[in-house]
Amino acid sequence: MAPLVTLAAVVAADNREGGVVGLRRPFFRGPNMTYLFPYAGYDGPKRKPPSQSKEARKHRLRKATRALRMLESEPELTPQQRMALEAAVNAEYTPTSGMPPAYRMILGEVARKHKVPYKSILGVSRLAHITQARRDFMFRCIEEIPNASYAGVGRYVKRDHTTVLYAHKKGLADPSSLEPLERKIVVYKTKSDNGFSLFESEVIRLIKEGLNHVQVAKQLSKTPHQVTSALCEIRRKASKMECTDIPPDFGRVPKRIPHD
Repeated sequence: MAPLVTLAAVVAADNREGGVVGLRRPFFRGPNMTYLFPYAGYDGPKRKPPSQSKEARKHRLRKATRALRMLESEPELTPQQRMALEAAVNAEYTPTSGMPPAYRMILGEVARKHKVPYKSILGVSRLAHITQARRDFMFRCIEEIPNASYAGVGRYVKRDHTTVLYAHKKGLADPSSLEPLERKIVVYKTKSDNGFSLFESEVIRLIKEGLNHVQVAKQLSKTPHQVTSALCEIRRKASKMECTDIPPDFGRVPKRIPHD
């Protein structure tokens, strides 16, 4: 008869190996170690490698938006140039799958009209210009597709049927709510002819007109701290470029002399 192996014997053998019964990883197990139950530990989440980086995605969006503007503003293009620009635009503004052809056609037209990628329209972003484009897409689907329902359209944009109903009613009551929004694009790094950025050029102009920091900030919809930082950068660039019209103390607030 084989000798009976007790729990105390197994624990003692495991302690001699320097571990705990059943809680050590298999690759740490000694050659003569026996567990009471197999190892079922947690090795952490199995993360999938990213299919595309965020920088590559942003680069494609910038390229597609630039190509769309060139197609609209430059009519004199060679066939090769037009074909290359159309390919860049279609990659981000024309859906190829995921919904019926009628919906895809409307989604592509709305994306080009509002200059919003179709993936953003079908996404969860609540930015004003994207919401406007999404509302236009829902309204056109209800109006132009005969068998479209509120629940069916909402399924494509991941919204409830009441959201589609609201978009339809608002589009009927106020057609201007379906027009593209004029987005305010603020450029800080674009340089003007004098070597300063557009924001810095506006600060120079307003300071020369006699405005103080707070007044300049209100004029440009900025904070006084941003204006002060811009003035520091202006003085640094002026000393480097040897500008004669900008003195070293340009924009500085004179110190108050304390009273006796």
